[in-house]
Amino acid sequence: ASAWISGSFVLGEMGDAGKALAYFNEAQRLNPLDSMHHIQWLAAGFAQMSAGRHREAADAIDRALWSRPSYIPAMRLKISISGLLGQKTEGMKWVGRLLAVNPDASVAWFRTFWRLPLRHNSDLFDRMLEGARRAGLPEQDVRPTHLNST
Repeated sequence: ASAWISGSFVLGEMGDAGKALAYFNEAQRLNPLDSMHHIQWLAAGFAQMSAGRHREAADAIDRALWSRPSYIPAMRLKISISGLLGQKTEGMKWVGRLLAVNPDASVAWFRTFWRLPLRHNSDLFDRMLEGARRAGLPEQDVRPTHLNST
């Protein structure tokens, strides 16, 4: 089941959402009681997002976050999806939660993080960044920087 989920992520990154979802379904069939369901639902959400089905992606990510509320990869996707769905309040709630555990999170960080995995899926890359912006994720790291003047 873990191999099928890994394949689902890769296929979603490549833009083959249909095959990514088929891999997700196979993982679910092989291991319906997996203690790592939050990862499986993240893969499903990612595949739905790749297909441009943002509502379905949000449903899958909600399942991942229900299973593991502090799962940072699901928080990131929830932020982007919320922004794309125009759910500013929901997006800001998740931005706050993400920044509480990952104060370096920003649109610039998302760009760096997703650039390589989504190099073959520029549409998804652009949508993820735009959704993060719309949800209120800061453009740059907002922590103060201190210069050492010695």
